[in-house]
Amino acid sequence: EACRLRNDQFALFLPGVAQAEADAIATRLSRYLTVEGSRASDQQLTVTMSIGLFCGNALVPLSRALEIADHCLHRAKSKGGNQTVLNSGDSEGPLKAAALTTPFATRKKTVA
Repeated sequence: EACRLRNDQFALFLPGVAQAEADAIATRLSRYLTVEGSRASDQQLTVTMSIGLFCGNALVPLSRALEIADHCLHRAKSKGGNQTVLNSGDSEGPLKAAALTTPFATRKKTVA
């Protein structure tokens, strides 16, 4: 499911999707928007996409999952944008980071 959270922020809910697959989906979305945005503007625009990605389980409350994803998004933007910051963790305590690789070298990947 997809929904709009704020002006330029959207959420995708992918129940049952593993962390690596969620990262791959985020990377494909970013790649598609970058390529199509450039193509649609006749190479006049550069489109970027920053992603905050949280992978957890059904025991994590939605409000906590969104809080963690939002924190990751802000980290991605503060590090220059056009990258994914991934975090998996539980509903208590500090954020627990996990690293993934990306098939597109032009995107940066950091962990919270």
